[in-house]
Amino acid sequence: MIIIAGVGAFSSCANLKQVNDFAATSVKGAAGFESLPYNFMQVCLDNCTEKDIKDNHLNPGECDCTGPSKADSVDYLLYKTISAYLDGLQCLSNNDLTTYQFNGLTDQLSGSGLESLHISAEQSGAYGKLGNILSKAITDGYRRNKIKIYISEANAPLKILIRYLEFNLSDNLIGQLKIRELRLKSDYFDLLKDQGSNAYDKRKIIEDYNFQKGELDRKAAELLCYAKLLRSIADGHQKLADHLKRLHQADVKLMITQYASNIKDIHTQINLLKK
Repeated sequence: MIIIAGVGAFSSCANLKQVNDFAATSVKGAAGFESLPYNFMQVCLDNCTEKDIKDNHLNPGECDCTGPSKADSVDYLLYKTISAYLDGLQCLSNNDLTTYQFNGLTDQLSGSGLESLHISAEQSGAYGKLGNILSKAITDGYRRNKIKIYISEANAPLKILIRYLEFNLSDNLIGQLKIRELRLKSDYFDLLKDQGSNAYDKRKIIEDYNFQKGELDRKAAELLCYAKLLRSIADGHQKLADHLKRLHQADVKLMITQYASNIKDIHTQINLLKK
């Protein structure tokens, strides 16, 4: 009987190895948020700098970036909440107690804190659900035997938060980069039309434009890659939720391993873009 129990315990550990690998890879990939090359505050500061240059102001003028700062705060809370859940999944799949301190986030996600950030009711609800799930996992001392409950209850709110963060980056923020690129093109086109520019000046203008455009393109590419990574995390987690009763089967293990591999590949692409 002792031998059989030992084999059963070993089998249970092996069954969750792929889940643990997926969670660990997702945590590492999601952490790329902290080194993204652009945010809404930077958009605001760039716009103010551009206005000062056009107005021939040597000293920076007033630059109110309150709104963009709040937008960045929302994205940060989205990221931290997603990361907290994934960290918990990594711990539970390794049969460790999750100890992620959610208190700081809970304070920010309540009452006036939410209202000041203009978070939608759907986002607020998803924050609350994931917060409760994490808190329960900590207070009740969740271990591996509770992981199916942890995954199934978290899947819907996790997808909501990932969807919002992905949209903010791949649509809203990249949209700002596209607007900046159009302004850049217009400005440099005006410089080229300047009758006082000689051939050398025009060549330097073109070179500078191509460099500036290249930087914007690189930032956009990195943001798109990170959004793609978020989608892979959401899709992989959905597969976990769909196959909770079959995590021990070979085809499910292979599928989860493939999602972890995809996330690693995208993370590598992001690192290459930074060089």
